[in-house]
Amino acid sequence: MIQAGNFGYVLTLQSGLDLSTATAVNLVIKAPGGAPVVKPIPIPAGIVNGAAGQIAYQVGALDFPAPGVYQLQVVDASPGRQVASRVATLVVEPNVS
Repeated sequence: MIQAGNFGYVLTLQSGLDLSTATAVNLVIKAPGGAPVVKPIPIPAGIVNGAAGQIAYQVGALDFPAPGVYQLQVVDASPGRQVASRVATLVVEPNVS
């Protein structure tokens, strides 16, 4: 869980994909009731463990602005392939004020 509006930290995800040969990886974030937004993962910096499919994403100011359950999906978008992970959920909690 994270708090709504928080940013500037690294979110680490296990995708279950083998990303060891990936040349383009995206993180798809879908807010509750919103459209999916595609965030590119920098290679190699954003790949923590390619064989295990672990990525790191630097959270931006507008990534999780409101409370709710967000859906996350890692996609290997390397040329010649389109392989998506299972959808993970992330609970974003409200703040006091």
